[in-house]
Amino acid sequence: MKKTIKIFVLGLLSAALFGCQDAKLPTIDNMVYITDAANGSISSTLMGEESTEVLFSVRLAQAADQDVRVNVSMDPSVLEKYNTTYGTNFRHVAAENIDVQPLVVIPAGSVSSDPIKITISSFETMGAQYAIAIKVSTKGDVPVADESSKFIV
Repeated sequence: MKKTIKIFVLGLLSAALFGCQDAKLPTIDNMVYITDAANGSISSTLMGEESTEVLFSVRLAQAADQDVRVNVSMDPSVLEKYNTTYGTNFRHVAAENIDVQPLVVIPAGSVSSDPIKITISSFETMGAQYAIAIKVSTKGDVPVADESSKFIV
């Protein structure tokens, strides 16, 4: 019986010393992300004769008590990384053919922005496949979800 108690106490001590230690990681209360990026990082659309419009939204994980300003930009390096990872050969649409609102505001008390419209002017593709890589960022207190902050159309 003494031996069983000693083994039990030794096991309990071991668990206390080597058990899970609380790393005290900071909690992330809120994040900004592209809604469509949650379904995958790429979406398809066909080019129109005059222009093509692409709509997407930026969201928060939960409503904020103040307006959240989100920067929208095109980032060819995201497309290059995608091409390398998946063995594709998409070319990035030239900046002069893309019209996008660079700043979007998610109003206080809301979790989503109004739809963001990107207009792509028609251009000669010479048979190549083109894409645009959208990236969002913030300068405020709300961080951006890394993988869901990039979207390829």
